[in-house]
Amino acid sequence: MAASRPHTPGSNSGAFFLQDDFYFHKFGHGSLGTRVKSQALWLSRLTESQARGHPQLAFVYWSCNEVFHTTELIRAATAADLFLSGDHVKQDMVIDIFVDVIHWTRHVLHRPSLRMPSGAARQVVQQVLKRVKDEYRLPASMAEFLFANEVNIGEKCVLGAIKSISKAITIIESGVFDNTALSTIHGDIHLGNILTDLSKWWLIDPRGSFGEGVVRFDPYYEWAKILHDCHGLYGLICAGKIVAVKEGQRHARFNYSAQDILAHERLLSRTLAALDSVASAYGEERIYRRKLLLYEGLILLGIVPFHQHDVQRAFTLACVGLLMLDLAFNDDIDNISLKWLE
Repeated sequence: MAASRPHTPGSNSGAFFLQDDFYFHKFGHGSLGTRVKSQALWLSRLTESQARGHPQLAFVYWSCNEVFHTTELIRAATAADLFLSGDHVKQDMVIDIFVDVIHWTRHVLHRPSLRMPSGAARQVVQQVLKRVKDEYRLPASMAEFLFANEVNIGEKCVLGAIKSISKAITIIESGVFDNTALSTIHGDIHLGNILTDLSKWWLIDPRGSFGEGVVRFDPYYEWAKILHDCHGLYGLICAGKIVAVKEGQRHARFNYSAQDILAHERLLSRTLAALDSVASAYGEERIYRRKLLLYEGLILLGIVPFHQHDVQRAFTLACVGLLMLDLAFNDDIDNISLKWLE
């Protein structure tokens, strides 16, 4: 990789380092430089033929919703901001971009010729279980709710966090993830990690899967991370437009506006069609819904510690994660929809 050349955008304090066509932003949190190193590792795992000639790989990290761009990206916004603006024309353009990103990752990142090592998926799930046990720092009443044997969310009775993840491990050990493909994955594709000016887009902030430097993993993990935005409604949760409200010791419900959901229904439909198309490259007639939902639920439960500065958001993400796992445990999972909100 070429030597770094510093670039400071305007009066912002964030330091930019340009390496060929790849951009890294060091930020002043406790993990200064850690994200940069992990992204450099991720990039090193791409072959030259995969990475060369793809300026979409502009890896930027930012905090506090302040995006530090190069001159080329100065007019770009996150796809999430554009999608959540409520502008129908922009929303449809963002949906087209999201579908394009899905197909692009297949051609640039995903190579279906390799197979995952035995037990790799189980290790990732066990990491989620450890994170849930050791890193949830929620108020006692919320933690008690999530760690109960069973809870009611909306109209559904579901297993609590520990039992849900334990059941997911049992399903994995039964062989559901056997003979799965191994790919280089971005690991955090969602609308907030796509910069766009609505004519071009740039994919930012790769992180692999759970675990330091785990950049080669099951492509279903990638697809589930994509799905958690349009099915798990991650962007709406982060924007405070979907909130889980605890009612009583073992019951919670969601507050949301039906109007906010309409665009996500279109996004979900197009995303599933794109994922089915991409899965066909792996010799699958359509994407395997149960496996997708298992990963989606685990991802949502696993990211809760990163959102504990906003207790209500963290609790909402955990509740949605439990519902996604409950859907995965069901036999009737062909129709992935947003009915889980009801």
